[in-house]
Amino acid sequence: MHIFLGFAPWIVFWILSGNDSFFEAILVAGIVALLLSASRFIKGKIKLLEIGSLIFFALMTVAAFAADPPWLEKWTHVLGNAALTVIALVSVLVGKPFTLQYAKEQVAPEIWEKPGFFTTNLHITLVWCACFVLQTVSSALTITWPHHETWFSWIIPTASFVAAIKFTAWYPEYRRAKYGQAPAQ
Repeated sequence: MHIFLGFAPWIVFWILSGNDSFFEAILVAGIVALLLSASRFIKGKIKLLEIGSLIFFALMTVAAFAADPPWLEKWTHVLGNAALTVIALVSVLVGKPFTLQYAKEQVAPEIWEKPGFFTTNLHITLVWCACFVLQTVSSALTITWPHHETWFSWIIPTASFVAAIKFTAWYPEYRRAKYGQAPAQ
């Protein structure tokens, strides 16, 4: 369940950007990212997702002051979803899937070295990466076809996020049942 805390700044941003001003949404999401990162940093347990979130919201706050807010507001969901894609993809490319950090908090250390543990987290991270790619494309399509905003801004992103959550919960148990290895989380 801890992985979902890592998404808190993004969820705050998605909710507020639809109801409040763009700048307030960026600022509040940035504060949430800062609070999460600071508490984890103090404990020595800061996560890649939290670092990426902090960087994104800090850059967006600076850009909101320096750039044309209407342009930035128009493209911010595309940029945010692309940032999440990059975070997930880079974590895979460097051999440290971002879900691994969260999974290690859920299982005993002797399980960490089992090959199925890494593989399970790699697959889960790849599903999250696919989710973020779909959300990035969907956000871009909202700009191209605003008359389908309900689909591209709400239905597709929400369905992909829920699917990734369900997969994250289901897949470790599936692997354990199939291969007899300890679940990832």
